[in-house]
Amino acid sequence: MDAVRGTAMLFVFLSHFVEVYFKRHQIPLDLAYAIAMIASPAFISISGAIMGILYRTRGERFHQTRWRFIRRGLFLLTLGRVLILIAHIPLAGGWKEALRWGFMTDAIGLCILLGPIAMEALRGHQRALLGLAVYAFSWIVIMAWTPAGLVAGVVKEFLFGPFLLVSPFFTDVFPLLPWLGLYLIGTSVGELLGNFLVEGKHEKLMRTTLLTGLIALASSIALLGFRTLQEKVLGVASIEVHLLLSPLQKLPPGPVYFLFYAGCTFLLLWALIRFQHILPVEKYSSIVEVLGRNSLFVFIIQYFVYFSLFAVVAFGPKFLWPIYFVLSAMAIWAVAYLWERGKVRWHLVRVAR
Repeated sequence: MDAVRGTAMLFVFLSHFVEVYFKRHQIPLDLAYAIAMIASPAFISISGAIMGILYRTRGERFHQTRWRFIRRGLFLLTLGRVLILIAHIPLAGGWKEALRWGFMTDAIGLCILLGPIAMEALRGHQRALLGLAVYAFSWIVIMAWTPAGLVAGVVKEFLFGPFLLVSPFFTDVFPLLPWLGLYLIGTSVGELLGNFLVEGKHEKLMRTTLLTGLIALASSIALLGFRTLQEKVLGVASIEVHLLLSPLQKLPPGPVYFLFYAGCTFLLLWALIRFQHILPVEKYSSIVEVLGRNSLFVFIIQYFVYFSLFAVVAFGPKFLWPIYFVLSAMAIWAVAYLWERGKVRWHLVRVAR
């Protein structure tokens, strides 16, 4: 799981690098942006699955894990958010402009704050139904509610998301409730996988992971086909259907967009488990696991690299962008590695005392 979360973090790096460097140097965005769009669904779905797995595999010890997640969620929504806001100032063009950004970490913070509570209060199928209901309700509000005032508009878009990307306040925002709903669904999938781990049914774990990815991909293709068919029959799809079933509908996350990239994520998880004993896969996993194990720290650091440093320094020439991206990712990995080594040493000192 750490390897998949670390891979998702690499896609976060790419997404933010593209957001800053490609736009600044007027490099075509289409292909790089399509690849980088996996970042948010991958991180949310895997984070939810990890929560579910930990709940099943740690048993009575999950109580301690719960408080660790809750502390992380509170940190992301308080001090962590302040740090990320500061990192956005160069890209946004000032601290007032930075206040108009809603961050992915807002949604992640809420998810890992409420996730442990939901784990202990609801069964897996109940969380899945609750997550689906929250997600569906969010889209109903997005399409049906048109707030009259600025405050109501800000509340709507921060909680549910904007309609047609028209925002009275935010430059960019990750609406909380749609992502929370998808996260809760991920916890139910993770609990199912955790059951197989506890029971030692590793082949069933593999089949379920593969099947989850394939079903998600097939569902995204079917929904996109429905939109295409409607356009051919009616001449044009309604604006609501076009928006909801767009493969590019990220903020708020549409079902085609999320199912496609979440499906790719579970297929990647299956591949990393299935081929973990092959040397290149083993080496790759051992490297990116550093990012996965220290994802909270890495999340904050990478904002300063991409939204502060790359927003201020005009690295060129632009055709060397792959080198700049690789070097930046390597630098973040090195900092994460040193951070992890420091945490291990501090833990050993505490034990020795």
